[in-house]
Amino acid sequence: MKFDSLKAELDLLPPDAIELIGFVLRAGRIKYEAENWRKCPNHKKYIAAMFRHALKHLKGESTDKQTGLLHLAQAVCSGLFALELYIKIGEDISMERKQFSYFALIERKSKKRGVVLKRFRSYEKAWEYLTEQELDPAKFPIKTVNPVDKVGNTVCL
Repeated sequence: MKFDSLKAELDLLPPDAIELIGFVLRAGRIKYEAENWRKCPNHKKYIAAMFRHALKHLKGESTDKQTGLLHLAQAVCSGLFALELYIKIGEDISMERKQFSYFALIERKSKKRGVVLKRFRSYEKAWEYLTEQELDPAKFPIKTVNPVDKVGNTVCL
């Protein structure tokens, strides 16, 4: 049995918008270099860029004068960079913290041990655990955990 219904539904992403992001990435590669955004690990810089582009759009300037591309596409691209960096390294730019990050947590009750918190590095792994254990996801929902928290820290849900 294959649990495709439990995986990320990437086929639901809007193809035209994704294509525009590709054009933004091409313009960035020409202006800077390919994957230059990875050299600035501070995700807040990209949040600021996202807001700048969104504000220009809201003020009526639909396209960027330098690239000719939509400000909305550039805002989304900056948001994707910020999200990726935050997921990978969080607030701390040291890679040491990356190895401790986790993104999903399942809380279940055990007769012997009380409340058991199980941590996972991805939602997919959490879903696999639920299906392997034949647990109902409605009874054991997966909760989001801040990626900058270390495993072992007290987690407020």
